[in-house]
Amino acid sequence: MKGDNLERLCVACRKLDKKEHLIRFVRLEGKAVPDPTGKIQARGAYVCRKKECLDLLMEKHLLRKALKTPNDEEALREAMAFIEKGAWEVRHG
Repeated sequence: MKGDNLERLCVACRKLDKKEHLIRFVRLEGKAVPDPTGKIQARGAYVCRKKECLDLLMEKHLLRKALKTPNDEEALREAMAFIEKGAWEVRHG
């Protein structure tokens, strides 16, 4: 079936992984927002669910660079809220 096993590059560690194993962020109305469904029609960037990648994403503002947005902190807070609710699971290591 078309679309099965699609791989994307993590903007933090630069490793390929299946889309369903990554967190997707999109640029929507000039802002970075998390896309838990993966269906928002917008420019997207992916990051591993590993804590190290999420930390690197925040530390080096990689999401801001990937999506060409002025601020990424709100999107990261929203993603962390999804993670806390269990919508995304963070993997350690």
